[in-house]
Amino acid sequence: MKQAEDIAAGKGLTGKLVKGLMGKDNAARFGSAVDAARHAQLGAQLQAQSLPQIGATVTALVDTGKLVNFDPVVDLQARCDDGRTVQLQVVVSKLQVPQVGDRINLMANPSNPSEYLYAGLAR
Repeated sequence: MKQAEDIAAGKGLTGKLVKGLMGKDNAARFGSAVDAARHAQLGAQLQAQSLPQIGATVTALVDTGKLVNFDPVVDLQARCDDGRTVQLQVVVSKLQVPQVGDRINLMANPSNPSEYLYAGLAR
C-alpha cells in the first residue's frame, strides 16, 4: 500500500514516470482510488477490533468507474441515525453493493473523528 501511495503522489522515478505517462487527470483518479483502498484497509482493521459502529441509510450512490482489486469504488451519501449526512468515496464488495435505502454501518476514524469509514451492509 505504501508503494502505491508513493506512486500516486509522484514520488521516485516510478511515480514520476507514471504521472507523466498517465496524464494529470488519470493520475488524480489513480490517487483517489489509492485513498479509497487505504480507507477500506483501515476500516477492515478497525472492524477486527470490534469498535462501535454507527447505523446509517444510503441516500445516494454513484459508481465512479474505478476498481480496486476488481471491487467497485463508489461515491456514497448516507444519513446517520442521528440525522447527520455523510459523503464518502468507498470500495465496496462487488457481491454486496449497497443500494439507495439500504442500511449500512459506518465507523468513526480514530485518527480523525470527523471522518467516517464504511463498515459494510447492516445485518
